[in-house]
Amino acid sequence: MPAKEDTWAFQPIGAPFPDNPVRVPGQQNMYIALWYKHDGSDESIMAIFGANNQENSGPEIGSMQMLTVPDASNMGLEYSWMTKAAGASGGWSVVHVGNAAPVIVVDEKGCEYVGNLDMAKDKASIGYGGKEKVNDPPNSFRSVTVQSVVH
Repeated sequence: MPAKEDTWAFQPIGAPFPDNPVRVPGQQNMYIALWYKHDGSDESIMAIFGANNQENSGPEIGSMQMLTVPDASNMGLEYSWMTKAAGASGGWSVVHVGNAAPVIVVDEKGCEYVGNLDMAKDKASIGYGGKEKVNDPPNSFRSVTVQSVVH
């Protein structure tokens, strides 16, 4: 059976959760959604991300793509967080929509945040303190990747 494609649920801000969202490792209320933050007050989708030198959040964002998967036992795909270099050498492909890919960004204090990788510019950033905070050095992030697994 060939591996299936990633499934991205089109989710307007404030919508209920889709079925089977993919969690960020070690985080209780974070999911892979290209700039996703779970709003614990009403269990609806909220987003915060950095772009164009500013932090963007709230319903004015519109909608986002949220990564979802069916039962992993019949999916044919395996997800993992790793550096782009490690993924490329192991035959993994970066999960993305257009030029945007979800990443875990590590700041100067060693704290980890879910952010965005602009694949065209090889720039990782997060929305923080009202601004877009660009990851520096640019290779100190781990991107989510996908690999086909033949059954």
